Amino acid sequence: MDIHKFQLVTRTELLRDSGDVFDKLLRGRPALIEKHRKPQAVLLDIYDFYGLRAAAAFEVNKFEITTGDLDQVIEKSEDEAEAYLQVIGHYLAGEIDLTRAADLLDVPHDELSSRFTRLQIPVRAEEGDG
Repeated sequence: MDIHKFQLVTRTELLRDSGDVFDKLLRGRPALIEKHRKPQAVLLDIYDFYGLRAAAAFEVNKFEITTGDLDQVIEKSEDEAEAYLQVIGHYLAGEIDLTRAADLLDVPHDELSSRFTRLQIPVRAEEGDG
């Protein structure tokens, strides 16, 4: 994630203009909350968080990817975060392509590709154009 593309928001602005901050957040502009010009916190869209969590889990821990039919794994997932973890893990392992990942997550291909690019999750070259 390019920190220069973040909204820079003071804590006061967050309290005063929270609606505007959240509107931008949901359009792909994470917010960097500052106090006295020092970063204090980051606000992310929930799906950005799920994506970063899944990528980190795969890259850092190389978690055991669940075997079996991925459709069933997704159906049995306890929550959305678990579904993202499994699907993005399978994608990063090269077991599914971006189109299949988008289908499993019920997200448009272009939206998932843009999200991956914004989060610096690798998009395989042959898939970049959708």
